[in-house]
Amino acid sequence: MRLLPNRIFERALEVGYGAGAVQLALGNGVRERHGIDLDADPQIVSTLLDRKHCPATLVKGSVYELPYPVEHFDLVVCFSGSSTWTSTLARSTKSAGF
Repeated sequence: MRLLPNRIFERALEVGYGAGAVQLALGNGVRERHGIDLDADPQIVSTLLDRKHCPATLVKGSVYELPYPVEHFDLVVCFSGSSTWTSTLARSTKSAGF
């Protein structure tokens, strides 16, 4: 997270949110947090994040079938994914995004 610019991001997507640790690390640096994961249970992780005062909109799904509009996020993070996802994720990232 230290590599990110010192600013507040409006909307972020984490690919592969797992147990929600990165969502927590994003914390107050993001106004609206989202996550997509192929295996994790979004309800369980959402409940945990809500208890930590870090709400996020989480979905179970594939990065190859993103349920978001083009240029929806100004930050997309993925710490355990594949470099083959780059073009797929770029579609959902704003042109000035990270």
